[in-house]
Amino acid sequence: MRSATNRILVYISWVLGPIVLVVVGSRMFTYGNGFSTAALSAGRWQAALLDVVASVVGMIPEGLVLLISLAFGVAAIRLARQRVLIQELAAVEILARVDVLCLDKTGTLTSGEVSFTAMELLADEGDARAALSLFARVNEANATAHALAGPFPEVGAVALARLPFSSRRAFSGITMLAGGVESTWLLGAPERLCGGHPEVVALAASHAAQGHRTLALVRAVQELPASDLVNLSGYDTIPVALLLLGETIRPDAAETLGYFAQQHVRCVIISGDNPTTVAALAHDLGVGDSSVDATQLPDDDALRAALARHNIFGRVTPEQKRALVRILQADGHTVAMTGDGVNDAMAIKDADLGIAMGSGTAATKAVARVVLLDNEFGKLPQVLRYGRQVIANVERVANLFLAKTVYGIVFAIIFALLLWEFPFLPRQLTLVSTLTIGIPSFFLALAPNKRIYHPGILRRLLRYAVPTGIVAAVITIATSAALRDWVSRDEARSIDTLALWIVAFWTLCVLTRPLDRWRALLLAGIVATFVAVNLLPASRDFFAMHLEPGPPVVFGVVMGCLGAVAIELIYRVARARGLIFDRE
Repeated sequence: MRSATNRILVYISWVLGPIVLVVVGSRMFTYGNGFSTAALSAGRWQAALLDVVASVVGMIPEGLVLLISLAFGVAAIRLARQRVLIQELAAVEILARVDVLCLDKTGTLTSGEVSFTAMELLADEGDARAALSLFARVNEANATAHALAGPFPEVGAVALARLPFSSRRAFSGITMLAGGVESTWLLGAPERLCGGHPEVVALAASHAAQGHRTLALVRAVQELPASDLVNLSGYDTIPVALLLLGETIRPDAAETLGYFAQQHVRCVIISGDNPTTVAALAHDLGVGDSSVDATQLPDDDALRAALARHNIFGRVTPEQKRALVRILQADGHTVAMTGDGVNDAMAIKDADLGIAMGSGTAATKAVARVVLLDNEFGKLPQVLRYGRQVIANVERVANLFLAKTVYGIVFAIIFALLLWEFPFLPRQLTLVSTLTIGIPSFFLALAPNKRIYHPGILRRLLRYAVPTGIVAAVITIATSAALRDWVSRDEARSIDTLALWIVAFWTLCVLTRPLDRWRALLLAGIVATFVAVNLLPASRDFFAMHLEPGPPVVFGVVMGCLGAVAIELIYRVARARGLIFDRE
């Protein structure tokens, strides 16, 4: 929207300069002898100046940028009241455009609280409980490790060395001294630590299929592996236990994902957990059944092929999360990414719309454009609704501004070439603009709107606003030509204003559809205001509206109605061709 608005303003700026020169030169000849001394002394320069001002003002879509900023700002304030922080104003627009939502499982679909369920021993326990007590208390322990603190209290073991957890490795390690005996332990993904024990991997997979997060605790024969070692083939380990942990699905997760499905937003779950565990959770949420193990996807081509068939990915590294976002963007999608951990930060930063949980890490919240301060995943539908409301409403009212710019440009050029007096005073154009654009656009920009986003805004604006503006210009020029030798200049300007107001008002009418009670009241109020302006002596004199009942006024009304019919036809054709979307 910002880009489209800037392009429109650039076009108008390039056109404005030459047209102003043409208008000024035309007024010099229209009002006599190129502003000769006699013309100046007669005060004709004042009339010429009024014409120039009226011509230029009519071409400028004043208020369009302000209105867009106002709509974005109001949406940000409304979301802030619901504890949704918009960190960049343009993010409100991106909310409407999102068609793929990438979700981290832990902390987004689940509450982020991990609970210990059970430990299944596979060998002699030995110092396993002492090792688990240290894993639960290392300085960088994550939520999973913290869940072990309760069931495995301190027993006096001492950590001699440790290997921090890494999403790339999918395990952590520790060398400890307990009871005078030194030993090395690894804790992490069963398929990574127990590759040489297929029966253990199969047992872990059966637990994962039931929705358990399953970790393997193994005793290492050698010392701690190097920090860059991922493949443990050749590294001797002895499986000691499988740890079963559970997570609580957010109560609003299923409803939220269902809403996105109804709104044609694809949801892709990407997690570092076991793909079977992720699939079991996703099945309960109605996302799908089949999952992909990202460790089996070595490059971007494999990721792209998997994305074409699946929505659930497990054992995804931070680099792969980032690659998934990048691939979806390259395929033309507008991608939102939600998460709370450091491993989500890069993907959140690269996504078109990064969404962080309020309880997330500082790095994640710093790069996100939207922060859910209450950690409520269920707020996302409201976020999407506000975004779509803003973008749909701004597109609606932008048609009004651009139609005015088009007929303003046509007026300036035609009346300059014909050397005719301009058919309006600046205040009369202000009257038309205020009642058909300024006041109604303020209300329409903030109105409820559930319309799904459709790409190609600038193209639609130009293809609808240009013919609409041309119709308004043709009707007004024809009315002015017919009245030149029929009535006085002041009455002609008033009737021209009446004809233009009717056309502009009908342009507003078609853009307010579908009509409801409050929109009908808005239109009725505009009509009442225009009638009052022409009936009250003070307002009538201020706007120089000299309308007297008779054939000239009837002619102006008829011409305005002909223009309204043409606007209605253009609207119906535009709707049929997908240039106007008025169904919410």
